[in-house]
Amino acid sequence: MRIEQFQPKHAAAVARVHRKSIRQIASDDYSQEEIATWSSQVSKDLEIPEDKHRFVALQGEAVVGFAEYRENNEITAVYVHPRFTRQGIGSQLLSKIEDEAQRRGLTYLKATTTVTAKPFYEEHGYDVLHETTYQIEDQDLKVYKVLK
Repeated sequence: MRIEQFQPKHAAAVARVHRKSIRQIASDDYSQEEIATWSSQVSKDLEIPEDKHRFVALQGEAVVGFAEYRENNEITAVYVHPRFTRQGIGSQLLSKIEDEAQRRGLTYLKATTTVTAKPFYEEHGYDVLHETTYQIEDQDLKVYKVLK
């Protein structure tokens, strides 16, 4: 497994990993309606804003995970394909983001994390600031604000 900078050729695979992760991993913590609405928002993000940095985890040439952060100190994604969870891929992606952010002069990182990912962030030293909701269309998903 290796981590590389996202390239447009990875876009469709990133979208697939994103949807599968939401539908299979988060389904224990969110209702079917929340999952359906959330996963329907996933698109093939070919255009990456200049202030966003995305990395992919590759097994051979297959995308098995991805992570991204913005220069406003916000982690916007850490997702791993359901078949590749519990293998340290998410941890390696998060470490890559943290290293890159520090290299760019960021002194802290924050995230809005799901119920599912909250333990992951806590295991990596993030403090839970508070519980809140994140609205996607007509769904209010329970989430947490975290900081490191």
